[in-house]
Amino acid sequence: MDKVKVAIIGGAGRIGTYLVRRLSSENTYVPVPIIRDKMAERFLGDDRKLARIGSIIDSDSASRLIGDCEVVINLAFSGSNPNAIDNNIELVKAITTLRTVNVIVNVSTISVYGEPFTTHHMNFEKPKPNSQYGESKLTMERIVSDALNNTSSRYFLIRLGAVYGPSQTVSTMVFGNVMSPSFKLPFAGDMPSNAVSVESFVEGVISILNDPPPNGVYNCVEEPQKTWREIYDLHTSAWKLPRVGSMSYESSYLLRKEIRIASGFESLPMQLKLKHSVRYMTHNPFINNQVSKGIYLKYRSHIPINIDKRIARSFGKNSSDVINERIAESTLDTPEIPSLLFSDPVPGRNLPFDSSPCVLNKNISADLWEWFRDQTEFRWDTSSLKT
Repeated sequence: MDKVKVAIIGGAGRIGTYLVRRLSSENTYVPVPIIRDKMAERFLGDDRKLARIGSIIDSDSASRLIGDCEVVINLAFSGSNPNAIDNNIELVKAITTLRTVNVIVNVSTISVYGEPFTTHHMNFEKPKPNSQYGESKLTMERIVSDALNNTSSRYFLIRLGAVYGPSQTVSTMVFGNVMSPSFKLPFAGDMPSNAVSVESFVEGVISILNDPPPNGVYNCVEEPQKTWREIYDLHTSAWKLPRVGSMSYESSYLLRKEIRIASGFESLPMQLKLKHSVRYMTHNPFINNQVSKGIYLKYRSHIPINIDKRIARSFGKNSSDVINERIAESTLDTPEIPSLLFSDPVPGRNLPFDSSPCVLNKNISADLWEWFRDQTEFRWDTSSLKT
């Protein structure tokens, strides 16, 4: 019996490499990693010979690169880059035109529910994302479901939770936090994490291929959910480090309220609204009002720096303020306490998992230790250098 070819778009990424390696160990499937350039081959190790290089931008390129594959798993990541988002939307449209594809697994994100995840603002059937990334992922979900809803093809839209494991987003966040002596877990870490290990996600995909559930949307978070305390303890135990401290509940409630107000999920108390209004009216002349500021900020990127300085000075800023703001605007903003740590559990049905949690945790602990050692103990080998 011929093996089933499984195209993995984004196969050389942080998650894709795990999936390629796992499918290679199966007797039923042949992974076909789709990568954009030859440099990415190095991340695939022994599986690099299976890779196909190119970008899927229309039905012709889709047919050329994955036309002989029965299964397509789309792991393409765009972040918030507008061009990358547009390219990935076109990629999804192109995939759905292939008549040779019987199964599509499109990896979306729980960010479609809007962040920070707040129970009374989340809806499984009608999510309302509040970020460009979440909106683009929801658009891709709709493209797939609209194209395949009345066909014989199988499709699965996986809203991926916060992924932990070596080099994964959550583990990188935890690493940064545990290295900070001042970091403390909000609510003592009792909040649900909406997290999933990279290995659990891979096993979930294998379960889909081996025993397909009904078509449609699924969350991919571990069940039962781990708390953030369990996630952090898993990492610190693997890294042989002391547990992180706990933030008081009072401070946690106040900080969560600030985050929800900043996200528009909660409003300011009336007393504070009046106080801010009076302060605004008494301290802001017309040239410094919200309308003129809004126009200025909207078109600021098109304003030469010398003119920008003069305009900014009318808002009470000096030249150094403007330059520092420009630098800050071009730098990744990493909050000290991520909003993820204050989130409620996401709603809706979850992807079924097929592997023993004990085995997965044992494997990931060992992997986390190796990754941590690489991060903290790497040394350049200078023994071969001549003096």
